[in-house]
Amino acid sequence: MPAVPPPTAKTPPVKTPVSAEPSTSALPLEEAIAVQARLRQDLNELLKAHRQQGRVLERNQKLLEQTEQELSRQRGRASALESDVAEQRNVSGQHLERIRELEQIVDKHATLETAYEALDRERQDLSARVADLSRSRTNATAERDRLAAQLATAHATIAARDAEVAARKVEQEGVEARFGGLQSEIEALKRANGKLQADLDRALEAQAAHHHLQLEFEALSARWDVARAQLAEAESALKSSQATIKAAQRLSSSVEWRLALDGVLDAASELVRFERGTLALV
Repeated sequence: MPAVPPPTAKTPPVKTPVSAEPSTSALPLEEAIAVQARLRQDLNELLKAHRQQGRVLERNQKLLEQTEQELSRQRGRASALESDVAEQRNVSGQHLERIRELEQIVDKHATLETAYEALDRERQDLSARVADLSRSRTNATAERDRLAAQLATAHATIAARDAEVAARKVEQEGVEARFGGLQSEIEALKRANGKLQADLDRALEAQAAHHHLQLEFEALSARWDVARAQLAEAESALKSSQATIKAAQRLSSSVEWRLALDGVLDAASELVRFERGTLALV
């Protein structure tokens, strides 16, 4: 609202000079009363004008406060608008950057279309390959079923073989036990063979002594021929016994080994008897 100008105070009327004539002495009193009445009226008007000016001043003060508040709001709006302008500038910059990115995307899109066409052709090729793979998978499934049946049969065969192996293991343990016994017998026979070898060595020594005696006692040729024939038989028996001993050493777990050992023992007995006969002849 526009400010209301304060009312101007009324100027009191100019007093006319009173004549000093003695016939008019009652006039000044009336004039003074009239002047006093006018002054009171003027004072009332001045008070009224003062009150009006006070109300106008209060209204102006309120208008000033409202104007200052409005100015503060306008300043806040101006600050907000400045912030909006700065934000819009940033948004504009972002939009420009986005436009550049979109232009690059458009350029890439043209390249991607070509790549998409190539990928579409490749997809078609892959679809054909997938169909082939599906057929191959069907065949592989049938083959897998067949192999599963074979595997089940193989498992059954393996189970039977496992049972057979267990039985063979039990049998092998028995064989190993028998082999241990035979090994002990072989050790005993080896010790007996050592004794026989010592006997054979003594027999060879006796044979050498017999040959020496044969040279010395040529007179006994007839009887020596008989002894020589017996010696030849003993040598043959000795060779057969040696061959039998070698064969017995190779036979570790055979029944023939015992038979060969019996033959060796018989040959050794004959050799001992021959040695005794030779010594008797000497």
